[in-house]
Amino acid sequence: MYWLIARTRIGMTIRAGASNREMVAALGINIELVYRLVFALGVALAAFAGMIAAPVSSVFPGMGNQVLIVCFVVVVIGGIGSVKGALVARS
Repeated sequence: MYWLIARTRIGMTIRAGASNREMVAALGINIELVYRLVFALGVALAAFAGMIAAPVSSVFPGMGNQVLIVCFVVVVIGGIGSVKGALVARS
């Protein structure tokens, strides 16, 4: 994911759209489609993680509450726009 966001053209478009949506749209990029694709990729990764975690632990409603505080701390310390900061905050 880091390589995709930091090193590719689509990653550059995602970062630019997060910073200045109107400018990206003015350049002729369909930013709504980019947002939809990023959301779909996030959903696919979450579903894949759920499939991987299901055999290891029991699956029940609210099972994400165990890691909610840790995720919040990672976002606050690492920063929302910084992948490197989030990796440092996780360690």
